[in-house]
Amino acid sequence: MNKRFLVGLLVATVVASFWFPSYAAKAAKGGKDKTVQTAKIPAIDWDKAEAVQKGIKLQKLERDTPQLMKIYVMRIDLKTKGLKITGTGRDEHWGEPMPDYVRKGAMPAKCAIRTRREKTTDFVTRLRKPKEEGGKGLNVLAAWNSGPWHPWPAPKGNVYADPMFLSVLDGVEISDNSDPALNAVLAFDKKMKPAILTTVPKPKRKDMIVVHSGFGILMQKGKRLTFHPKSYEGALMPRTAVGYSKDCHYLYVVSIDGRKKGWSEGAHGDEICDVLEAAGAWEAIDFDGGGSQSLCYVDEKSGEPVTVCRSEGRPVALNMAVYIEK
Repeated sequence: MNKRFLVGLLVATVVASFWFPSYAAKAAKGGKDKTVQTAKIPAIDWDKAEAVQKGIKLQKLERDTPQLMKIYVMRIDLKTKGLKITGTGRDEHWGEPMPDYVRKGAMPAKCAIRTRREKTTDFVTRLRKPKEEGGKGLNVLAAWNSGPWHPWPAPKGNVYADPMFLSVLDGVEISDNSDPALNAVLAFDKKMKPAILTTVPKPKRKDMIVVHSGFGILMQKGKRLTFHPKSYEGALMPRTAVGYSKDCHYLYVVSIDGRKKGWSEGAHGDEICDVLEAAGAWEAIDFDGGGSQSLCYVDEKSGEPVTVCRSEGRPVALNMAVYIEK
């Protein structure tokens, strides 16, 4: 065999094992190891990521294939002392009929007020405001948008929402709308342990701190799911997704800009999974994207929320936040 060819083959093998370790591992085992995932993005070195808050690091990524993408990945250490999670709660008009509701397409026959739509940054500001000023007095560190809602598009001037599928805060059910298109929730129990499920049975909801529904499950037990081209995950758009590590030590929040020519076009389901795998996620859920995409942290010096993505997001039905219990 040609000597030059052998040298080239050796170099190629070394390079492949460095940049694509999953391929190398599979080849070393004769291609029989079906548990090895092939990440298209190199694993994130979290030691080099920016520390933006206590127990929280932020990594920014740029990709130009298969399309232009600006990606923001936040890693939250769930073992941080005093760390808690919260979310949007019931509006004071909860249960009342939705004003100016007109059924369109696949929307439900009836729609009721469950929450008040709010931008993620405004949600943070309200939670951090002292109780005597009408806030919650929480030391919020970071927040992001989560579940979809009805009515959509929202009637002009209507600030209310009825979250699709299931949502719970501090054991209190906010919404439980039967929707055959949705069967994915991110749930946190009182021990701050996350779980991505198809639903939470009614008897167990009282033991949940937060439950928010998403458009679909992206990853289960280290395996990415298959996405239909016409599904929500099949579209190219701005994204918000959340995953967690196998040991539930870390939570990963992914925000991807989209619909911005020359800046970032967005991502499909498989590309979100590429990012989540590179971050270290074992299981993950796809939340509301598009114009709802939003991810922020609180600047320690100013005390103000800092949006890390280009979009500040529209007012949404559901937001999630982590805070340090005082």
